[in-house]
Amino acid sequence: MNTVLEILKITLPALIVAAVVGLLVRAFLRKEQATLSAMLHRQNENRRLDLLKETKKVTIPLRLQAYERLTIFCNRLELGGLVTRTNTTETMSGHLYKTILQQTIEEEFTHNITQQVYMTAELWNIIGIAKQEATAIIEKVYQNLHPEKASAKDFLQALVAYLSDHPQGGYTQAMLAIKTEVAVMFE
Repeated sequence: MNTVLEILKITLPALIVAAVVGLLVRAFLRKEQATLSAMLHRQNENRRLDLLKETKKVTIPLRLQAYERLTIFCNRLELGGLVTRTNTTETMSGHLYKTILQQTIEEEFTHNITQQVYMTAELWNIIGIAKQEATAIIEKVYQNLHPEKASAKDFLQALVAYLSDHPQGGYTQAMLAIKTEVAVMFE
């Protein structure tokens, strides 16, 4: 019995010391792990912020260039300006002139289609509506003529008369939407 008591005298304090050391080491390791985790999180956040800053340095000029290009596109949708930039001849038919005007709008739109990546879907839809309005006006004016007999000159006169009675508003709304979206970028 004495031996058991002697063994207990030696092992019990050793077990208590081992348990306390184990608890202290576990607490220390948890604290170190939390500190390390917080430090890694901070580093990742700093990297993310640095990447965001670098991305903005690149994307803001690209976005501004996209807005500029689409402002030019909207300006070119103005039918009064479009007809002055499009040449006609005495012998040109109204159908050919209508096709040239619509094709000019479509080519310009297709040329700028990638710019939608840099703007909101809402703005892109507004620009699309402005394009549709311009082509619809051209088609409507042409259909109101006697299409088989109309010359380019007849079509042009009819288009000018229509625009004087029914001002085109889609392109101005699109340009206003572009200005609004650009202003939001700098708030």
